[in-house]
Amino acid sequence: MHRIWIGPHRIPPAYVAHAVQWEALGYPVHDWSLLELRKLPVSEATAVVIADIEERGANAGGGIDRTATWVQLADVYSYELVRCLGGIYANTDIEPLRALPLDGLDAFVVGEDTRFLSNALMGAEAGHPFFEDVCAELPASFWAKRWEPMNQSTGPHLLTARWEATGQQVARLEPCPFMNSFNDEGRYTADETRQRCIDAGMYVAHFWGHKHPELLED
Repeated sequence: MHRIWIGPHRIPPAYVAHAVQWEALGYPVHDWSLLELRKLPVSEATAVVIADIEERGANAGGGIDRTATWVQLADVYSYELVRCLGGIYANTDIEPLRALPLDGLDAFVVGEDTRFLSNALMGAEAGHPFFEDVCAELPASFWAKRWEPMNQSTGPHLLTARWEATGQQVARLEPCPFMNSFNDEGRYTADETRQRCIDAGMYVAHFWGHKHPELLED
């Protein structure tokens, strides 16, 4: 399992605990640094996108402004990790509740609501055509929506559009939604969120850390 934590802040203890929980379920976890990510073999067009984000920042949308650059870089690199190396990508702010239903699948995506897929949890065999397509189309999406919220330019909107365009050849795991929605964020405590996900039969709980500045330590 690939996770990404980059930028000037230390990873919150709760997110370290999530890695331990994933590993207890049988998923070895690697937390990628920016230095490691820069060694991935990305296309020239994607390298230009990465350089522009690092130089000029990003639109955080509903998130924390000072983390926008790092969150959008994680968007880009998460697709590249799955494309290049295969395996599962998960955001650090996702807590596993049980093992994922992946038997017989060569790739998967999940829904955060009945409309959009989430790029917070996804996976495939290395070189899978779907993630090759997502990575190839990302630069055009980025430049067309350069200063739109990142969920529109490099996040769930991009992933959903490519999934629909490719004839839905990749399994969308059930139940749908597979995790709690962004729209529920702030309405419940962490314990309430976790219990609601368990009660709904979800496989993971997503805590939407990009909206919680109190978790960040310099």
